This record gives sequence, structure tokens and C-alpha cells, in this order.
Amino acid sequence: MTVGELLRILRITKQSLSRVLGQLVRQGFIIQRPGVRDRRQRLLDLTSKGRELERQLSEPQRARVANAYRQVGARAVEGFRKVLLGIIADEHDRRRFERTSPAKR
Repeated sequence: MTVGELLRILRITKQSLSRVLGQLVRQGFIIQRPGVRDRRQRLLDLTSKGRELERQLSEPQRARVANAYRQVGARAVEGFRKVLLGIIADEHDRRRFERTSPAKR
């Protein structure tokens, strides 16, 4: 992912990201490298240490969500998904999460 993509997703300024990103790089969670075609572009990747931290932070949430989905059933999950999609104001962002039929993939 590029720094620009991350900024668009988070909807924050470069200045806001800079301090936190620098700290994550110094602590060995993220590596930055120049783009292949455009050397000014900064590409971000998680290190193995970063992937492990992401797993530790995300796994409990994934388990909670999966358990809740199992409890309420598929119909309720689809309704909840539609509500969440409706909350996303930006059409481009919404399209990132909309499902496509197998024929469209």
C-alpha cells in the first residue's frame, strides 16, 4: 500500500500520519520503500513483527464478530451489512465493500 492510499483511507493529513508512521517504522512494525516506477512514491509493508501485532489485535475481534454472526443467522447478518454500507457516505468507498455476483468477478 502507498502512503497516499493510506491517507485516503484514513482521511487524515500527511502531517497527522507522519509522526505515528515514523514511530512504527523505528519500532520495526512497518518498512517503507520507494515505488518501482515512481521513486517518490512510498510503499508500506508490514514486517513479520507488524503482521504478528496485527494478528494479535485483530484475532479477538474476528472471533467476536464470527460468534455474533453465528448467533443471529445469515439473514440478520445481511441486514446488518446493508446498514453498514448505508453508513458509508462516499460512493467510491462503498463500492470497495459491495459484493459482486460470481459472474461479475
